[in-house]
Amino acid sequence: MSLNAIQQFLKTTLDGLVIPDGVIAPVQAYVLPPVITDVGENPAIFIWGGDLDEQRATLPRGPGEKRVQHTLSLYVMFIAEHDPTVDQQFPILLDVIRATIRAIPLPVLLTDPTTGETSQLTDIGERIRQTYSTPVAMRTVEGMLQHNAALRLPIYEWFTA
Repeated sequence: MSLNAIQQFLKTTLDGLVIPDGVIAPVQAYVLPPVITDVGENPAIFIWGGDLDEQRATLPRGPGEKRVQHTLSLYVMFIAEHDPTVDQQFPILLDVIRATIRAIPLPVLLTDPTTGETSQLTDIGERIRQTYSTPVAMRTVEGMLQHNAALRLPIYEWFTA
């Protein structure tokens, strides 16, 4: 089981994502808890591990198949001038992120880039919970708004242990 492999897979999948005919720059994805970023033109996605529920799927005890349900959090942030065109782009970006996740072909064979552990991602994008907050005026930069959203993704992974 490799939380690291799943986080890195999502980072690779979402990094550089663009909105068709969009006016905002490509997404920058990070495997970090959400942090305050400098004012920039790129929306940021922070991917973080969240909850995990591991269950044995074979008997008797000993080597066998195990299933893990991860609930990963994606925190999407974008700081931009208050502009009706840009204000529309953030919800469109959220739609594109969800569509990208739903379109991941399954199953996905994963190898942790650090430990070499292998597993199989069997379910992602079947359920996505999203919270889209009201944009917040930046105190430090006049005329700028910070757009925020959080997505929670149940993800199933199988491995042998």
